[in-house]
Amino acid sequence: MIPNAGFEMQAFDFSKIYKSDGTLNPQKKIKRFTGPPRAELTDAWRELQRYSDIRVTEEELASFAADETVIRLADGSGAYAMLAVYHGLHCVERMHHILYTEHYYPNLTEHEAFLLKQHSEHCLDYLRQYVQCNADTTLIPMHWSPLGPKPSAYDSGEHQCVSWERIEEWMSKHSFDPATPGLLVHPKFGKFSMCPCSKTEFFG
Repeated sequence: MIPNAGFEMQAFDFSKIYKSDGTLNPQKKIKRFTGPPRAELTDAWRELQRYSDIRVTEEELASFAADETVIRLADGSGAYAMLAVYHGLHCVERMHHILYTEHYYPNLTEHEAFLLKQHSEHCLDYLRQYVQCNADTTLIPMHWSPLGPKPSAYDSGEHQCVSWERIEEWMSKHSFDPATPGLLVHPKFGKFSMCPCSKTEFFG
């Protein structure tokens, strides 16, 4: 959907988050999206997803334009949408939360625990489909490790990646705040209001 998103070659940071003694790995280059719950991590994920809500034109809706259930903004400025990559990011963040359930989801009732499991299984299945759909065919040679007899996979190759900078540039020009009063009006239930923190719950 984004014109001229562009590609660039990138090597992934394959270093572990935690060392074997349970402490954080100081050699990890990008740490802000991983590790124990903290303000820096929350801020990093919010910044990464800050442009997830966008308004698009009827032309940009393409095959969805005939769908009357698609939300049209009350001010007539366009339709409410997002890109699939942001659903994927939401699911990755959700999986991180599951690693620290005691922090993010304390004192759950049995029903709440089931709802969390239901949502998390949905995210896992979505990510599985997403990875297969965007199959990365970069070669990963197997190596002998000096630490043990098993073959070891080390991803040291360069991956063809969409330019995230260009995606954010396009998204920033189309983004809006769905929490703006009066912008979302349900045809049956009327004006919809929400706390901005609840936006991630829109995903099934």
